[in-house]
Amino acid sequence: MTPSISSLRRTFCETRVLERLEMWVTRRPTAILVALTVLEVTAGVAYCLILGDRVRYPDEQMYLDYAANLARGNGFTLDGIHLTAFHPPGYPLLLGFLASLGASLFVMRMLNFVLLGLTIPCGYSLLSGSHGPRAGLFAGLLILAYPVLFYTAGTFYPQTVATALLLGGMALHWTQHPSPWTSIGAGVLLGWGVLTVPTLAFVLPLLLVFDVSARRIAWRRSLLVLACSAIVIGFWTARNFAVFDRFVPISTNFGINFLIGNSPATTPNNGPNADISAYTSAAERLGLDEFDRNSYYLSQAVAYLRSDPRHAVDLYLGKVLNYFNYRNELRTSSESSPLRDALMLVTYGPLLGLALIRLALMRRMRMSPLEGFLATTYVLGAFVSAAVFTRIRYRLPLDVLLILLVAAFLDRLWAAVAGRADSSLSDREAVGRP
Repeated sequence: MTPSISSLRRTFCETRVLERLEMWVTRRPTAILVALTVLEVTAGVAYCLILGDRVRYPDEQMYLDYAANLARGNGFTLDGIHLTAFHPPGYPLLLGFLASLGASLFVMRMLNFVLLGLTIPCGYSLLSGSHGPRAGLFAGLLILAYPVLFYTAGTFYPQTVATALLLGGMALHWTQHPSPWTSIGAGVLLGWGVLTVPTLAFVLPLLLVFDVSARRIAWRRSLLVLACSAIVIGFWTARNFAVFDRFVPISTNFGINFLIGNSPATTPNNGPNADISAYTSAAERLGLDEFDRNSYYLSQAVAYLRSDPRHAVDLYLGKVLNYFNYRNELRTSSESSPLRDALMLVTYGPLLGLALIRLALMRRMRMSPLEGFLATTYVLGAFVSAAVFTRIRYRLPLDVLLILLVAAFLDRLWAAVAGRADSSLSDREAVGRP
């Protein structure tokens, strides 16, 4: 059957549009990448000006207190008197450095937006090496279009810094021009990332496994990355031992977080809103210091889990599922709204849906080693986070890995659609040729 002229013309036009768009993109990847990064940072400047000196969440003030005390020479302390190891030090130390230089809240907040902007070239570097420039640009567009990353960068929370450190470390480690210096840099960034968000520690051994099994990277490079990460973390561990004569690898807040996530008042979605006042009051009466409190809270959570193992399993699985939620119950109700929940649904939902489709197509469309690492890390992150509690904000560093996975998939879809269009046009021209 001879194709109609209108159908042939439509196919020809679609193919020409794809060809011209791809040609335009492939000729200007650096310019587009710079434009996306500048746009992210410029929007951050405007947002910081709008926010001014406003601090919206109580936890933000703690990080600012750490920074102020570090700048005054009081050390790592909240009250200016008692040294502590309660919070991970990565983000407070960065803020403290800026504060010691006289930085304003505007400059401190802009640190997050500059680092968020840098995740765009880091994501591009990761994907362009294994999937091509177009996949890297897809990643940049998706990072720019994911509003929760932008919103969180406007807070004094460590997730944005951790995201940049994670992607920067991965980009340096898997660079197309490796050297001992890139491995050392990757190890320092990844180690600092763990000091910023300790949950990311599970990524380090996973990286080694994928290096050896899938990417065929020399094991010496991977061990150098892990060694440098361990040294960075070890400096803080040594500080804790020297100051407190206690072995504390990173912080002493795991016990209370584990109790919050595993108590009679815990539900899969209430997270830090769980009422554990009975335990904190008991710790006060016993006069426990922060180290003994950490052990006490941990023992109480373990005792609760052992008292009802079946409920413990149900709660854990509920938290695993909640990891993929688009909304959380917030303690600060003024920062929660149906509009924000809807925005999260229409932005995170498609990412998760496309990732699930990608996983379903694994047999027909074989995954690259990088895609395998991204998918495995994101899914495993749910099971690691569920040991405590799962929240959207805590998930954000790994959400960027989800974005990279989806960007690689979109690149493959683009290539498949363009290929079919070219093939269809060639076939129809052959049929219509006299």
